[in-house]
Amino acid sequence: MLLLLTLAFLASPTCRAQNVLGNAAGKYFYVQGEDQGQLKGMRIFLSVFKFIKGFQLQFGSNWTDVYGTRSDNFIDFLLEDGEHVIKPKCLYLSV
Repeated sequence: MLLLLTLAFLASPTCRAQNVLGNAAGKYFYVQGEDQGQLKGMRIFLSVFKFIKGFQLQFGSNWTDVYGTRSDNFIDFLLEDGEHVIKPKCLYLSV
């Protein structure tokens, strides 16, 4: 019984990482900006066909560098005081 509990304990970090990274292709990364203030906005750069080309985050009054590529076609999501991002979620459809 102790062996079974030990194996379950050792396997649990792998299972949790799978929830973070998912099973699909792509890269996981972390953007650190807490030292610059709260997240106040997101700018999503889109291609002509509405695919995401890049994004930029606003911490406090400062915008980060662009992750990906800039585009003339973009959408801004600006947060009001008291609003917070709880869980970003994206849907990818293969064409």
